[in-house]
Amino acid sequence: MLPKSLNTKKYGEYRVTPPPYQNNYQLGKDKDNDLCFHAAKQSYEGKEIMNANYRVVWSAVRKALMVVNELSSTGHAGSVAAAASVAVMLGAAALPAQAAVDVNQVCQDGKCVLENITENGSSSLILQGPHTASNSSANNASIILSNSSFSNGQNGYAVQFSGSQTIAITNTQFEKNTGAIWFGGHNKAEQGDPDINATTFPASAITLTNVDFVNNTATGPGGAVYAYGKANAHMTGGSFDGNSVTLANSQAYGGAMVVKSGTWTFENVAFNNNVAKATGNNGYATGGAILVDITTGIKDDDANTVGKVIFDISKDMTYSGNRVESDSSNPGNTHQWYAYTSGGFLFLDRASEGTFKIAEGSTLTLGLADSTGEDDSIASALPNSNKQDPAYSTLTKTGAGTVQQNSSMDNYYGIFNVEEGTWNMAKTWRSRAHTTVSGGTLNLAKGLILDNLQSDENQASNYYQAGQLTIKSGTVQTTALTIQNSAKATEPSDKASLTLSGGNLIVTDALKVSDGSFEMTGGMLTTGIANVFTNETANGSLSGVTALQTGLTITGGTLNFTDSGEYAYGLLSQMAKAVNDEDVTYKFENAVLKVESTDITDGKLAVTENFTTDAIDIQDADVEVDVQANLTLTGTATAAADTQKLVGEAASIVVSAGKTLTAGSAEQEIFAAELPKVTLADTSRFNVLGIDLNVAELAGSGTTSVGDSTAAGRLTVEKLSGTGVIFVDPAWSDTEELNVVGNASHLAISTINDDKLQAKLIAGQNALIALNASSAAAEDAFARLAAQNEDLVWGPEGITAALYLGKSLTLDNGGVLVQGGTDKDGTGQATASSSVATSSVTVASNGLLMINQSGLSGAAIDGNLNLQKDSVLGVINADGSSIELATGTVTDGGTTVVTDNQFVAAELNAASKSIVTTVKSGELAAAAASMGLQAMAQRADSILADNIAERTSSTVTDLGPALWVNVGGESYETDSLGRGAALKSDMGWGIFGADVGITPNDRIGAAVQYGSGTARSSNYGIRNEFDNVGFTLYGVHAFTDNIKVTGELAYLHGSNDVTARGDTKLNNSASVDVLSAGMRGEHRFQVGAFSIVPSLGLRISRVKTDSFNVGAVKVDFDDQTIVQVPLSVSLSADVLDYEGWKIAPFAKVSYAPIFGDKEATVYGVDQDVFSTNLVTGSLGAAVEKGAFTFKAAVTGGTGNNGASVIGGKVGISYSF
Repeated sequence: MLPKSLNTKKYGEYRVTPPPYQNNYQLGKDKDNDLCFHAAKQSYEGKEIMNANYRVVWSAVRKALMVVNELSSTGHAGSVAAAASVAVMLGAAALPAQAAVDVNQVCQDGKCVLENITENGSSSLILQGPHTASNSSANNASIILSNSSFSNGQNGYAVQFSGSQTIAITNTQFEKNTGAIWFGGHNKAEQGDPDINATTFPASAITLTNVDFVNNTATGPGGAVYAYGKANAHMTGGSFDGNSVTLANSQAYGGAMVVKSGTWTFENVAFNNNVAKATGNNGYATGGAILVDITTGIKDDDANTVGKVIFDISKDMTYSGNRVESDSSNPGNTHQWYAYTSGGFLFLDRASEGTFKIAEGSTLTLGLADSTGEDDSIASALPNSNKQDPAYSTLTKTGAGTVQQNSSMDNYYGIFNVEEGTWNMAKTWRSRAHTTVSGGTLNLAKGLILDNLQSDENQASNYYQAGQLTIKSGTVQTTALTIQNSAKATEPSDKASLTLSGGNLIVTDALKVSDGSFEMTGGMLTTGIANVFTNETANGSLSGVTALQTGLTITGGTLNFTDSGEYAYGLLSQMAKAVNDEDVTYKFENAVLKVESTDITDGKLAVTENFTTDAIDIQDADVEVDVQANLTLTGTATAAADTQKLVGEAASIVVSAGKTLTAGSAEQEIFAAELPKVTLADTSRFNVLGIDLNVAELAGSGTTSVGDSTAAGRLTVEKLSGTGVIFVDPAWSDTEELNVVGNASHLAISTINDDKLQAKLIAGQNALIALNASSAAAEDAFARLAAQNEDLVWGPEGITAALYLGKSLTLDNGGVLVQGGTDKDGTGQATASSSVATSSVTVASNGLLMINQSGLSGAAIDGNLNLQKDSVLGVINADGSSIELATGTVTDGGTTVVTDNQFVAAELNAASKSIVTTVKSGELAAAAASMGLQAMAQRADSILADNIAERTSSTVTDLGPALWVNVGGESYETDSLGRGAALKSDMGWGIFGADVGITPNDRIGAAVQYGSGTARSSNYGIRNEFDNVGFTLYGVHAFTDNIKVTGELAYLHGSNDVTARGDTKLNNSASVDVLSAGMRGEHRFQVGAFSIVPSLGLRISRVKTDSFNVGAVKVDFDDQTIVQVPLSVSLSADVLDYEGWKIAPFAKVSYAPIFGDKEATVYGVDQDVFSTNLVTGSLGAAVEKGAFTFKAAVTGGTGNNGASVIGGKVGISYSF
């Protein structure tokens, strides 16, 4: 209603002050039923002020009248003087005239474009659109406002919109105005008018991008923004900072903004330091930053229009400094509801809605860690009477991100839904709200009190507002949980309550139901035993339980006890008796149940209650565990033993029909555990997940599952004697890097009873089955195949399931199905109920069958084999011989055959039911030659021979004993050995010798050699680390001073350590032995100052190379005999004698053709392994001083097969 000051004259419910010339103006309604003054041309104080009708519209927002020229859709600049005059006439009721912007200029054909506007202290900019109730001719349907600023406006909202409009505001700031923006929407023209039916009206589309509202103030609601009407609004970026509302003896609300109707989304918008302040004894404040409400005056499909806000956050943000202030603690009326001063950040009035949509990885923090009272809090209104059956406000958490609430929510009484992500409350929450958790996590760090209150005594009727918590899914975690009845209600419906039907409620400290209800029908309660049962002791022992704690009703779900230690097995039956419902499962998360002799009857431990525990401690080795209920043994990764015994020393487990035994848990890392013999009755189940389990024997006809949609599992069965189904099938990981064969579910069966498979085995998606082999062997087999076949990858788009046969398999009414599907969604994958063909192995698309050729004895499968389209058959340890695949039929629907050896090819012949493998002899021969086994031994032998030749050529036969040492090194290369074979090497060597003259013309000696180096080849990335050790005996006879003959007998042993890049099959440690005998003759000629020594020799060598394996292929070399005919000419200058130092420079050229077995034969292929016809040259000098002689030389050469060598050596000798 109008302010009380306007009480001079009444028109309907409005009171206005007549102007000083009231005889010339008539107060009435115009054709649109709007309040207006009708005036002819008049003068006032000597000025002509008006010659038209002016509509006078009451603004509920401004608590004042707004004067508009009815000939225009806005109060444009030309009417400023006239409007101002009417404002004078209307006194305090009048609003300011239009801002200085010329609206007629910026608005054309219903579209207004305002750019780079700067308003400082200006009056309101009024832009009205279609469906404006107070102005049916308004047509400004599209508004663009950008790069502008509005500041210091003192006479109302800086910008006003109304009707159905498309509004885009960007890069604009509103600062220190008395209100920034009024989105009037579809407000009534007069308060007494009928409700607006906006069903057919288009909703206004409002976008604000990088708009800041700073330090705006108002004496009415909405310090910066007031939104009213049917609208969809989205604000991106920008901020509300320091805005405020102050009102005396009334409700001060919406310090930054009021949303009365429409949906407003705030995407990464900051709200800080906004205030709603009420003064006076009758004042109260709500929504320090935002108040959201509904509108009863605007109908959409006959329903009230509802205000909705969505906080869409995709980065870390903090809202702080938002608060409410009031001089009074009394409640106030909010349209048939009431409220206390509350909601420092957000207040949801009546049936309004708020949503916090927080993106994954992002956190929105409400309030600082030291927030007190209602600072940055969330609150709502209460109905005057619960008999109204009001639609409460609704607060919802969506998105995978986190709300960190450091503020209070004690005064929120509406509906609170946690659907996904996390909502953390840092303070104790005394809740009278109706909370439902259907996903995500509600975390209460300081505890939860579910309580009630009695409605204010001044309200229409007296009722109780009781807190309710319903958990359907997700997790609620709290330190303490208290359910109490502070209002002392007597009816159960008026008391606080908790209902747990799904999800997990975790109470880490005390759980107390003093007055109220706790009903558990499903889900999981995770807490201590003392919170659920009476008579529990605190020292880790248990004297027994007698009853449920007061207020608890448990008819289903899982009681998960966090107490650690060892408890008596008899505790289980005591708990079951206290609960008295067979649908309840008992879980001991950190404890072991110890079995006493009194728990065993007739050699059996009966499991009659559904329960979960780490393990059952049974010390008697003759006990059978008789599972008559659902039993889960999770084990624990922290068990002292390397492999945990889940039932102690028990001899066996028998699972009754219809019951389930589960080993492991999806919530833990895989670790090793074991069980004794497990026998499954028909319709029973055995589940293995999150554990690496060894079972001594698996018998019976029940169903076993390894892995599921939550976790992988590993099961090793030492002996399989059962006839049931074993289904292996975990889900793929969302992380592509984790989809590897090592993370698949594994089933390994070491032995099969009587070597005859009677069970049905199914490899579903991401599953590996190994028969007569270990999981490790199957993993290794896949790795070996993948190393040789780059297209063979494990994953949802590659191989999705596999079977490995460690030896021949006999099917006796059993069968195997390998069907993992063809994509990540598991299209076409097998299920536990999939049909498995009797006495057949079936491999579907994207399935892999691996056969260990070395383990076969007869046919791989005694039964049928069905290889479907796009399946793969892999041969492990392929050795080049044929494989009989099956004794029954072999169907080839389009399979690909691969081997683990790139030197072995394989081909499937379905007609002959076999695989024919052949060695790729040419490629294998080239790889063997590239290792340099023979070449490096031959080079070392040649080096030894050259050094002996040099020693005997330069030594005087009749000298006394002499010692000599030569050391050197060389780089050798040959790149044309054929078929791509090539190598490079670096070798260092040392030779130590001694000789002595035995006659004036004869001298004998011996020498040892050691050399090592590395040979490398780009062919398969081969690398050979070799060592050579040689020994030789030699002798020389001088016919004359210029003619000598030398004989030599030498043995050399070469050790080789060969590795290859990416292909370990070429790795070997072969050795080479060389036995050589040689003779050489020389004649020295003196030509002036030079000595020329030609020589001719013959050397025969026998080369023996050890065999080695490339995978399963054995590479044998025949012994080789090579003949060398070394020719050389040396030239030396006469000795230069300088003060006892004798220096003799020399040069030598050699040619050493090789004959004989230059090639090695590999699987019928002759392959060059030596370079031939090497021509070398050397240049050096000898220095003699007394009994010592020093030599140094450099050598270089080239030959056939792309051979080249460069090297050098130094030597010293001493003659006695």
